[in-house]
Order: sequence, then C-alpha cells, then structure tokens
Amino acid sequence: MRIGIDISQIVHEGTGVATYVRRIVATLVQTYPEHEYILFGASLRKRNLFFEYLRTLPTRVRLIAVPIPPTLLDVL
Repeated sequence: MRIGIDISQIVHEGTGVATYVRRIVATLVQTYPEHEYILFGASLRKRNLFFEYLRTLPTRVRLIAVPIPPTLLDVL
C-alpha cells in the first residue's frame, strides 16, 4: 500500500505536533515495512529540516518538499 503523510508541521521544532508527526512516521515505517511511504512537506525557509528528517528514516521512504509557505498552501 502507498501511504502519504503531510509532515509540514515538523518545521515547528519543540512543539507537540512536530514531535507527534516525527514519532508517528518513524513508528509506522518501522512497524509496517511492507508499505511505501511518501512524505510531503511545504515550507519556504525550512525545507532543509525535511531532508534532515528523511535521513533518519529507511531508504524506502520518499520525500516531496515544496518551497511554498504553509499559509499560501492553506489558501490554495
């Protein structure tokens, strides 16, 4: 199964939502390795955090990071 997860909130380091998203993704990937995971993140200035997080996960996880501010993405 292909599973897509929005990880945009991880750029807000130190918040409960960022911690939750990081842990839920890591747990899902570890618990269900047979699935394909595609992570999506939108941030204009902190896109590098998505790539840093991706390095902590297995190689079967893909990332789509777009340089769009989350507020603009909400409007779209």
